[in-house]
Parts: sequence; C-alpha cells; structure tokens
Amino acid sequence: MNANVGVITVSGADQTTPCTGGTFAAINLAPDPTMSVTVVGNAGDLTASLGYTTNQWVAPFTNQTLTWGLSASAAGGDRGPGTGSTTHTWQDQFCCTTRSVSGANFKAAAF
Repeated sequence: MNANVGVITVSGADQTTPCTGGTFAAINLAPDPTMSVTVVGNAGDLTASLGYTTNQWVAPFTNQTLTWGLSASAAGGDRGPGTGSTTHTWQDQFCCTTRSVSGANFKAAAF
C-alpha cells in the first residue's frame, strides 16, 4: 500500500468559516493531459488544490506554487496567490489517464 500525505499551514483564516468555495473534478480516460479546477474566493483568501493521477505529473506540474508531494509523481498539492477566484491546472505526462483535482478556498479573517 502506498500513501501520500501533505500539509499546508494557513494563518489568518476565518475561525468561524475557514473553508469556502471547494470544488472537485475527476475523469477517467481524460482526452487532454491537463486538468483544472477553479476555486472561488475573494482577494486576500488562499486557494489550494490537490492533484492525483494514475500516471505521472510533469514539470512544471501545476500553474500555481507547488507546496508538497510528487515524490511518487502521482500526487501533489499547491497553493494559489490569494487574489480572488483562482484556476489550478495540473499537467499530466499523457492524455487518456485517470486523474482528479480537488480545490479549497481558505477564507481570510476580517481584521
């Protein structure tokens, strides 16, 4: 059995409703080597996604900041810039593979 574990630390998140605007996409035999999700948020929020493929992600892996994973080339996590709704796009080595991408928005605390 294989396992990938990833952790991101979020500071300044709203303590009442820390996560909003989550999204998930999965496909079997994807016709395109890329897969994307758009995470809805507001300026100042933080977006993050997790990408998994039954094949192998290839550099640059994602269009956002890679934060963990890809030691086994199959799973990894990234974070977005906190400028509002953000699209996270992952790049697979081939088309016609099974993959999934899940994203979440961490709502910024009101100060």
